[in-house]
Amino acid sequence: MVSLSISTLSALVLALVVKDTAAHIVLWHDAMFGWDQYNINQNDAVTPLADMTFDEWWFHGYKDKKPAEGKFIELPVGGVFKGEVACNKAQTTWNPEITDESQLDEFACHDVGPMHTTDAKGSENPTNVKGCGLAIAYTSDENTVKPSDFTVFSVDHACPWKRRVDFPVPADLPACPEGGCLCSWGWVHSPESGSEQMYHTVYRCKVTGATETRALPAPLTANKCDYPSDTANCTVGGKQPHYWLQKEGNNNFQDYYDPPYYNEKYGFMQGAQTDLFAGIAPSRPTVVAESSVVPTSTVATVVSSSEVPSAQPTLVVESSTTDVASSASTSASVVLSTSSTSSSSIANSSSGAAPTSVVSSSSSAQASTSASSSSAPATTTKSTGKTCKRTLHNNVVRQARRHTRAARVAATVESVRQRDVLLDRQRLLAEGLAIMARSKLV
Repeated sequence: MVSLSISTLSALVLALVVKDTAAHIVLWHDAMFGWDQYNINQNDAVTPLADMTFDEWWFHGYKDKKPAEGKFIELPVGGVFKGEVACNKAQTTWNPEITDESQLDEFACHDVGPMHTTDAKGSENPTNVKGCGLAIAYTSDENTVKPSDFTVFSVDHACPWKRRVDFPVPADLPACPEGGCLCSWGWVHSPESGSEQMYHTVYRCKVTGATETRALPAPLTANKCDYPSDTANCTVGGKQPHYWLQKEGNNNFQDYYDPPYYNEKYGFMQGAQTDLFAGIAPSRPTVVAESSVVPTSTVATVVSSSEVPSAQPTLVVESSTTDVASSASTSASVVLSTSSTSSSSIANSSSGAAPTSVVSSSSSAQASTSASSSSAPATTTKSTGKTCKRTLHNNVVRQARRHTRAARVAATVESVRQRDVLLDRQRLLAEGLAIMARSKLV
C-alpha cells in the first residue's frame, strides 16, 4: 500500500483542481462583485465578455452579488497595490489551503493558452501581452455608477503574465467619499491569440493617505496613438477603461481584429497614470469687480498697463473742480501707467472710493480758460452750453463704463497682444472724445 503525506496529497489535489478548471483570467480579491467565499475552486469570474447586452457584461453580470461588508481593495497614494491574476481562485493565495506561496505557479496560469499570448511561458520579456489596468469611480453606489465614471489610474503593460502584478497608485489620487469607491479591472488581449473579447470586473475600493482635494476631471475615451513617440492623437488627461465588442455600451468601436489595449498604443503609460489632471486648464486671473464711481467730469483718461502683463487696465473719468468749458479747451491727455503700482488705489476702488487719476489738466491752462469762460454773458448761450455739457457728459460716462468693463475683461486674456490691441482702441476713443468735446463746446 502506497502512503502519501498530507502536503504531497494537497499538492496533487491542487494540481488536479487547477488542471480541470483552467480557463481565462481575472484579478482575484474578496472585495470583488461576484466573489464566492464558499467556493475555493471558483472560476466563473474569468469568463470572457463578447457580444453581450449591457446588463450581461456590466459588473460582469454580478452587480447584485456584492462583496461582504467591509471588504475593500486598499489603494495607498504614492504606493503600490499588489494583486493576483490567475485562471482560478485556487491558484492564488486566496486559497485557504495554500500555506506557502511556493506551492503556486509563478505565472497567471499553468499554460499560455488562457493568457491569450503567443509568448512562450517562462519568457521574462513577453511581447504579445497587451496589458491590463485598474480604474476608479468616486461613488459607492453600484446602481447609479456609469461606465464613463471610471478613470484608469494604474496600468501594467506586461499583464496578464506573472501571477503577482503590481499596480502603482498615483500620489495625487483623491480620497474616496464615505462608503468608499468602486474600482474595475480591465484587459483586452492580442488578436493573434484566440477569439476576441474583453474582461471587466468590479470591486469595492478605498484610497488611503490621500492629500489631494481636487476631484478628478471627467475621463475621456482613450484614443489610439503611439505614446510617447507620437502623442498627436493621444487623449489628454484621465481616460476611461475600454468597453469594446459588446452589443451595447461600447465606447470603442474598432473592428474585431483591431482591439484596444491598456498600453502606450492608447496613451497609457506604464505604472501610475500621472496625467489624471492634465486636462484641466490653468487657473486664470481673478476679475476685479467694477467700481461704483460716478465720474463728474467730461474728460476721459485711460489708465492702463504697458509694463506688467497681469496688471488690471482701468478706464477712469477724471474728476475736476473746473467747469466743462475750461476743461474742454485744454488738450485731452491719454496716459499709459500701471494700475498695480499702487495697492491703495485698488483698495479704494473695491471700497467704493473714486480711483485716483494719474493725469490732470495743467493749472495754468485751467486758470486761463476759466477766466475767459466767466466773461460769457448771454443767457441763451449758458442754457445751450448746459444742454451740451449734460449730453456730452452722459455720452462719455456711458463710454467710460463700457470700456472699463472691456478693459477688465481683457485683463483675464492670456495673450498680451490682444490686450495691447484693446488698449490702443481705448486710447483712440479717448482722443476722439476729447476732440468731440472741443468741437462742440469751444
